[in-house]
Amino acid sequence: MSQTPSVGRIVHFHQPPERETLGDQRYHAAIITRVHSPQLVDVRVFFADGQVGMRTSISDIAGSTGGWWAWPERVA
Repeated sequence: MSQTPSVGRIVHFHQPPERETLGDQRYHAAIITRVHSPQLVDVRVFFADGQVGMRTSISDIAGSTGGWWAWPERVA
């Protein structure tokens, strides 16, 4: 089943490794705040240390400069 991004959906924001400062934390909770296209969104990121940040025009292509977003894994 294919998912379509929409405002308010929860996703994971993956920060590039060179900008990661929280050890093993590979991704952070984020909420989509704007959809530019099915692959490009703006997100409000909730970092593990309690800080909140905004990232704009984030792609869903892993390894993208500036980070990327992905759907959370489904847990049974």
